[in-house]
Amino acid sequence: MSKIVNYSMANRGRIARFLPGRDLTADDIRRADSTAEWAGNASYTALQIVIDHNGSDMSTLASCRSPITVITTLDDKLSAAGVAADLPPSQ
Repeated sequence: MSKIVNYSMANRGRIARFLPGRDLTADDIRRADSTAEWAGNASYTALQIVIDHNGSDMSTLASCRSPITVITTLDDKLSAAGVAADLPPSQ
């Protein structure tokens, strides 16, 4: 069975306006400053929703028998382009 690898592109300018956290209410600040165990995951999920909402339609990058094939190929291409060894997707 094949695995399909999809991607979408987002406009950096449309996403960046959500990052400064301006005009937050007292309740927003309390959630943003949370030290709760899952607070980071909630923030990551919220940002991913914003990115997905502002992104383009999904497109198919590849179809392969194993996702590791795409990951190792991407690792090789990034390495050849001079990307640091700790940054490729397999890391």
